[in-house]
Amino acid sequence: ELGSFWVVKDNFNEVLQRSIQIQGQSPLYYSILWASTRIFGFGSLGLRIFSVLCTLISCLLIFQLGRLLFTRKIGFYAIVCFLCCSQVIQSATDARPYALAMTLMLAASVALIQWNRTQSVKWLMSYGLALVATVYAHYLYALVILIHIPWIVINTFRAVPKKRIIFLILVFNLNTLL
Repeated sequence: ELGSFWVVKDNFNEVLQRSIQIQGQSPLYYSILWASTRIFGFGSLGLRIFSVLCTLISCLLIFQLGRLLFTRKIGFYAIVCFLCCSQVIQSATDARPYALAMTLMLAASVALIQWNRTQSVKWLMSYGLALVATVYAHYLYALVILIHIPWIVINTFRAVPKKRIIFLILVFNLNTLL
């Protein structure tokens, strides 16, 4: 977090240079953090409020995923499980880009499911923008593509039951981990 403070403590041009040259990361998160510290100051609130906000938005997106794939009740349970994960709480309270990347990744996932359901160009463009922004926020979150590709392939066969789709996605993800 001291590194994040150092990146955003001076003018905006310094933020852009330091985020790329020193941190080796995209300036997207640091630009937003710079604005946050100008509004809320350089204390814990100013450095962490954006991550907390991203985590709250992630909760809404988790609910949306649960509702779209299953039921509203499952969406609520998913939020509880999400918030019980220590890594989620850690990223929510860190002045680092993980909460932003997680939010964008979840937004991309919601857009993908909506596009698959509606075939709307609006959702396809939303998916593309959210996916690019995810990778731009933190390159490690590009791994979500390993989940999205089988989702797209499997959902070209609309007659396949959801349970089988979820099982195949889980098997694919376990294989990519091994």
